[in-house]
Amino acid sequence: MIIVNRPNFYENSGIIRTTISDHDLVYAVKRIKNKVKKMYETRLVRDFKNINLDETIRSITDAPWWCIEKTDDIENKFELFCEIMKIILTKYAPLKKVRTKITKTIMDDEGICRKCSSNEQIETRSYKT
Repeated sequence: MIIVNRPNFYENSGIIRTTISDHDLVYAVKRIKNKVKKMYETRLVRDFKNINLDETIRSITDAPWWCIEKTDDIENKFELFCEIMKIILTKYAPLKKVRTKITKTIMDDEGICRKCSSNEQIETRSYKT
């Protein structure tokens, strides 16, 4: 006899008659979920599929690059370059949200990483003593 508290979790049960023993074999088949819960995250990506290359190149060549030459600080020059390129790319290849599957490895879990680092600390302390 098999007693369960949730019979809807089982799809089949029964008795198999055996000739060797005087006891029959009782079995239950548990229902397996076919739906696997997938983890998704949303990322911002640029869509370059339908970009007009000629207009983009013309816009890049006509950009106000002279303002980069006016500054002396290299970090400011880099920030200005990034801002100009971001404005041009947003015009011709806008950002869009895309759902992607999360591929999580074992070492992505912070708890495991902390555990590994604590084990390394224990090993280094044991070597020192």
